[in-house]
Amino acid sequence: MRHLIATHCEPELDKEQARAHERRYLQLSHEPDGTVRGRFVLAAEDAEVVLTVLEPLARPQGLQDKRSSGQRRADALVEVFAGAARWMDLPQAGGQRPQLSYVLNEQWATRSPKPNLAEQLAADPHPYAASTCGASGAWTGPQTRARIDTVLCDARLTRLLVTAEGAVVELRSLTDEITPAQRRAVSTRDRHCLAKGCTRPPAFCDVHHLIARADGGPTSVENLVLLCRRHHVLWHRGTLGHHDLHTPWLPEPEPEQTDHDPWARQNAPLVA
Repeated sequence: MRHLIATHCEPELDKEQARAHERRYLQLSHEPDGTVRGRFVLAAEDAEVVLTVLEPLARPQGLQDKRSSGQRRADALVEVFAGAARWMDLPQAGGQRPQLSYVLNEQWATRSPKPNLAEQLAADPHPYAASTCGASGAWTGPQTRARIDTVLCDARLTRLLVTAEGAVVELRSLTDEITPAQRRAVSTRDRHCLAKGCTRPPAFCDVHHLIARADGGPTSVENLVLLCRRHHVLWHRGTLGHHDLHTPWLPEPEPEQTDHDPWARQNAPLVA
């Protein structure tokens, strides 16, 4: 019917699109279960752009991709916004270009033993004291270890020294952990995400440390590979390992590994 309207009465189609455009909205809400739920309405002409971008990103990535179609579309949506944060000349927010920002305590980042929460709160009842044991995002609050480990693989870091009351003592500027030259070299060598069956191009990938820096892994081209954000998170959750990557230039880990083996530690399940 809409094809007939477009053919014989195009002004009516223009009016329909105008009414649809006026009804557009996007609503997001934070849920208590750690998710963000949303609803949106778009005019068909605007949805054409959205669907065109999402479709290629939402295709299955290899035979081992067991995600549902809805999960693939959700992951594709995140990839689109991650790409916008990387490449787009976005308006400034708070005096600087928008960027993902996480605050984490050095003791938490280096996996030092956690202080007893009751003793910590007894020593300093200020809410700031309770927040120093973990990591937090500006919009979504507490973050998981896997998420932060993923970000730390390929990030710019600002080191800020504060007192127990939150007063700033020292501030060091942003520094790149991976140089532009290393990023170009890894992108040229890998060509795409190295998880088997995945072909995400370098623009959609993080540069990942195979042996984590916490385990003594160097930031060298030999220890760096491209991983798309989904596979990068899976690695740090412990569900993706070295055997799931196509890295023919690296020796395979020994079949029997110990707790002292950095490969074993990197791929072991994370325990809070």
